[in-house]
Amino acid sequence: ITDRDIATRAVARGKDPAKVKVSEIMTNKVLSIAEDAPLEQAAEIINKHKVNRLVVKDNKGKLTGILSLTGLIRENA
Repeated sequence: ITDRDIATRAVARGKDPAKVKVSEIMTNKVLSIAEDAPLEQAAEIINKHKVNRLVVKDNKGKLTGILSLTGLIRENA
């Protein structure tokens, strides 16, 4: 769940964030990338799917981090 999920799927729709279930407002389709993938590939996925974040996984599929569009821009600045 992200701050955007809370803002657009709860608050903007008049739902009380203190009472709504995470499952009701979370993003269901989460994109991921391997932690050893090049940043260029991450940028392509973000651009193609118009998302702001990618889950980063190791070679066993374990979550190791989250790459944000802002972080990607900072890395390339």
